[in-house]
Amino acid sequence: MDFTKKGLIGLVLIVVGTLALVPGAAPDAATLAQLLLLPAAAAVTYGTYLVGTEGDGRPV
Repeated sequence: MDFTKKGLIGLVLIVVGTLALVPGAAPDAATLAQLLLLPAAAAVTYGTYLVGTEGDGRPV
């Protein structure tokens, strides 16, 4: 895979967002972990958008 800078930033956001989602998914999660769920989901969403739009032209 040949990613541009935009695509690499997207990949980093996906990984960081996913790692931030894991602690908040537990039933006995701390309040801070629960508060991080929304920003973590936003990071995963924006990272997916960046990776998905980083190429030129139509998808194959």
